[in-house]
Amino acid sequence: MAIAALILSIVGLVLCWIPMVGWLGVVLALVGLILGLLAFKKGKKGLGITALIIGVVGLGVGLYVQISTIIAVQEVTSQFGDLNAQLNDPALQQQLNDAMNQAMQQPAPVAPPAPPAQ
Repeated sequence: MAIAALILSIVGLVLCWIPMVGWLGVVLALVGLILGLLAFKKGKKGLGITALIIGVVGLGVGLYVQISTIIAVQEVTSQFGDLNAQLNDPALQQQLNDAMNQAMQQPAPVAPPAPPAQ
């Protein structure tokens, strides 16, 4: 049981860094933590403590990464909604069209002639 706890905690710690897939890592770290606690109580102190520590770290990091990912996705979605509202504003569309027409009516800058080769 101690080896299974250690393996689950390690796999959970590795998977918890991957956004959206990390929930599996959080669950594995939690299971590894529980099995590590049981192994510690049964007398496998070294492996049990190691599994406990890795499980706690995996659980903490995994929750942090997943919650941060959710917050970041919500913020980006909100920003895209604001941008969409701005792009659909008729006054801003007219302003953009006027700027494009003005830019197209200006003559293109002429590059200076290259110096003659010797």
